[in-house]
Amino acid sequence: KTATAIHVIEPMIQVAFSSVEGDDVENEDSRATEFDQANLLALSRFSGEDAVEQGLRGAAGVTWTRIGQAGWDSTLTVGRVFRDEEDATFSATSGLGNTSSDWLIAGQLRVPAGLSLDSRVIVNSDFDITKTETRAGWSGDNLDLTASYIFLPVDTDQDRPDDVGELAFDTTYRLNDMWSVGLDARYDVLADEPTQTSLEIGWQNECVTVDFSVSRRFTSSATVTPSTDFGFFIGLNGFSAGRSVGSPAHRCTD
Repeated sequence: KTATAIHVIEPMIQVAFSSVEGDDVENEDSRATEFDQANLLALSRFSGEDAVEQGLRGAAGVTWTRIGQAGWDSTLTVGRVFRDEEDATFSATSGLGNTSSDWLIAGQLRVPAGLSLDSRVIVNSDFDITKTETRAGWSGDNLDLTASYIFLPVDTDQDRPDDVGELAFDTTYRLNDMWSVGLDARYDVLADEPTQTSLEIGWQNECVTVDFSVSRRFTSSATVTPSTDFGFFIGLNGFSAGRSVGSPAHRCTD
């Protein structure tokens, strides 16, 4: 009987130690740190260079990958970080500062029809979801659709005074090999109001790329007011190291 799928299980384990000598460096570029499958086994999980993980620590996890012969592929990763001492440099909602981190659960799904699904969830020791991010996309011959949802809790260390729960939609339609139209929108689920929408019209040939965009920001606060922005971009494709995907196959003449 012919197998319909290949299953691969990858256990992961890491033990690391590091120490920094010299004067302390003010942390200006590592404040927004996210825990995901890309940095589960990283030697330092800070997003920048100002802060570096120190002391004895380790990580453990497992990844299950299913490769289907019909094109149905999926991946699931579960992991956790352990450290000898708490690290207060990480923000409260990063899930990484305690001696035992929050649980990382991340999965991906790809199907032959062009549909994809990516999701990441951070779960604390009480099995409460503290962060979540999900993205679904579909790509066809002329149309690309993307929808995503993200929830982030209050974190003053990351300049986030309120919970964030946002839906985002992004659409691109290619009229032909030269013209395209894009529309995207963002909606604040917690406040039950739109936050931003934009329209983009693009034209390109083998020599030039031209984009015109208009966007409207609805959010208002003490520092941000509703506004409408217009954008115009011209790029010379002849100076590129390579050709962009889907560009017209005409010859650029003098």
